[in-house]
Amino acid sequence: MSGKREVKVLFEEANGVYLSMQGKSRNKRKRKKEFKIGIAYEGWQERYPGSKEYKTVEKIAYAGYLTPEEFSNLREAYVCEKYNVDEIKYRILNGDGAAWIEKGHDCEGSVFQLDPYHLSKSVIRAVKDKKARAHIFKWLKKGELDKVYEKIEALKYNCDGLVSEIKKLSDLRTYLKTHEKGIKGYQSREEIKTTSLPRRFNL
Repeated sequence: MSGKREVKVLFEEANGVYLSMQGKSRNKRKRKKEFKIGIAYEGWQERYPGSKEYKTVEKIAYAGYLTPEEFSNLREAYVCEKYNVDEIKYRILNGDGAAWIEKGHDCEGSVFQLDPYHLSKSVIRAVKDKKARAHIFKWLKKGELDKVYEKIEALKYNCDGLVSEIKKLSDLRTYLKTHEKGIKGYQSREEIKTTSLPRRFNL
């Protein structure tokens, strides 16, 4: 069954939070369990006229202690209940790169991008040098990944052989390599006609 509401673009976000289990739900081996959360919305609008703060438009939310497949099915159920999915041109998914987030999000027009907050956090955690960090952010924004990787390798030779620092830089490189397709924001992607993306709505 498909919903009646029609939009060309649907924005989606997903994240997971590990929560401590109590009572009968508590497993002796696994004291924490991931609670998966997802939302979908059509864009943003000012909270009030002239406001610098924005709120999402037509937001729907869903969550639960779910397997990746269950989460994917729940997401589709909520979206299909409200929207005529055949009319959606782009479904832009924002996430931290966890494999379960992208599961099932492979229909035509699906776009995944790394959450800017998590991307920024991963760089800050691994790169102590603020100047080097600024260069990396600039190159990431421009999509000049070769320069990013070269800089990361160069930084490894400047950390006095500290294993912990080298590991952080190596982990950063792996993270970026694994999610290369999601590094560039949807606004900067040539295959997407940004003029059709309703990022903000007027009150």
